[in-house]
Amino acid sequence: MKIRALIICAIAFLFSNLSYGQLDDPNWRPKTAEDFYSIGWALDSMREYKDAIRAYTKAIELKADYIAPYVNRGTAYKRLDQLTEALADYQKALALDPNYAEVYYNCGVIYDNTKRYKEAIASYTKCIALKPDFVAAYNNRGNSNHKLGNLDSAIADYSKAIELRPLAISYLNRGYVNNNAKKYEAAIADYTKALELKPGYGEAHLNRGFSLVAIERWKEAIDDLTKALELVAPHTAIYYNRGFAKTNLSQWKPAIEDFSKAVELDPKNAGAFYMSGFCKMQGGDTAGACKDFRAADALGLTEAKEAVKHCK
Repeated sequence: MKIRALIICAIAFLFSNLSYGQLDDPNWRPKTAEDFYSIGWALDSMREYKDAIRAYTKAIELKADYIAPYVNRGTAYKRLDQLTEALADYQKALALDPNYAEVYYNCGVIYDNTKRYKEAIASYTKCIALKPDFVAAYNNRGNSNHKLGNLDSAIADYSKAIELRPLAISYLNRGYVNNNAKKYEAAIADYTKALELKPGYGEAHLNRGFSLVAIERWKEAIDDLTKALELVAPHTAIYYNRGFAKTNLSQWKPAIEDFSKAVELDPKNAGAFYMSGFCKMQGGDTAGACKDFRAADALGLTEAKEAVKHCK
């Protein structure tokens, strides 16, 4: 306990106005709001968020118009996933200083996390008005616009973020929106740029693969999706899309292997059962095909119902 207290005092000293005399004095105790704020900051740096909150609260009790403890206490609450309390602290900070861009940004993050996207956009917009070069605010506002289906606004936000500071994540996000808007070539260009900036970016390989499937560039899609499987956690959509690409290249057996893996990961993937059945039928395995068609039919796939009619 004594060692922890010494560490806290040492960190607080480095980032505060505490004097050497205070640090050396074994009888020293925090008295001022600034003292408690410094201790809170030290506890924050040690990820002792609950104790940090207590220290910031004491600082606020001693000096109600002291903005820094509100901001830091809000962030500590956010790290503990106590978002209501965090937002209340940020709003109090803004009442004290309505020109604090970073706090508007923090509010936007909380609104995003609670799916209050319109309020998130409003907060990021206020942040940007105060600090027009705040890249993360443009990127996050783009995310919120995307979630609300405001695709043009989302693209504009990501483009501005890229203009200010070209980051792989901004290209990736803009690629998502372009793909959703069925602008597949533009999406592919964005994912390619993301990979130039961040080689081995699994999400970029993955999503470029999906866009390549959409425009029937089968071999390139297979390459990207295969690379994605080396870099990201496997999931059914990767195997399904790679299997679909292989199907279109008449690679029946490799396609069946992918659809089987897709079903293994998601036993309710009716489309994977159906496509597996299609490939088995093309490869001459009628019994196996019918088994897959029946599984797809049982899961409610309309196309499978028609296919089952041709099975004995």
